[in-house]
Amino acid sequence: MDKCMATPIRCTDEMMLVVQAVFPCVVTPFPCKYLGIPLSLRRLKRVDEQELMDVVAARIPTWKSVACCLSKWAIDQMDKRRRAFLWAGTECTSGGKCKVAWPTVCRPTCFGGLGILDLRFFGFALRLRWEWLSRTALGSCWATLPSRSERAVAAMAAVSMTVVLGDGCSSRLWTDRWMHVGPLCRFAPSLFAAISNVGKKRLVKDGLFQNRWARDIQGAFMTQVLC
Repeated sequence: MDKCMATPIRCTDEMMLVVQAVFPCVVTPFPCKYLGIPLSLRRLKRVDEQELMDVVAARIPTWKSVACCLSKWAIDQMDKRRRAFLWAGTECTSGGKCKVAWPTVCRPTCFGGLGILDLRFFGFALRLRWEWLSRTALGSCWATLPSRSERAVAAMAAVSMTVVLGDGCSSRLWTDRWMHVGPLCRFAPSLFAAISNVGKKRLVKDGLFQNRWARDIQGAFMTQVLC
């Protein structure tokens, strides 16, 4: 219990009293760290990621690494150190010592690579799985937490996930693929651009009820928007 912590995220004092009554441990404020990775509701800055880069640099000689949702800069810094360790056993190396292109090195062994984890694609896979679980594991306590997926992850989710409509209470009107034409945001991009931010998050049931989606259009009804 001495090693356990509870970190409230958008919790009331009454909620924390209940948590401490059931789980008596140290309460720490948010933002916090998990597995050495800073957790925050905002986008991490380079200064936040630098500490992790220092830890990774210290651990690479023992071939331990951490993959997570990091910026392109942070991943490049980690790959720079991993390449140097692989080809020269040092902290840095020149391109001339790298015998094989890094994308090839990161391929699975069955495709001619060394099976070294591609942190960028692995990060995409983890965040895409989060999108999947947020739709399929509705009983999880974190499923209702607000999240904003990055554009690339949202695009992958849109083309890889198909929704069986049902009653429309869990399907998003504009961004889910519940019609044969694909997500409506891609089928009618001009119309989607004219929809309010609140309207873009509507469920199918809410949007189709009494044509509520039409009232979400901002500005005048123009032919080019409806086409």
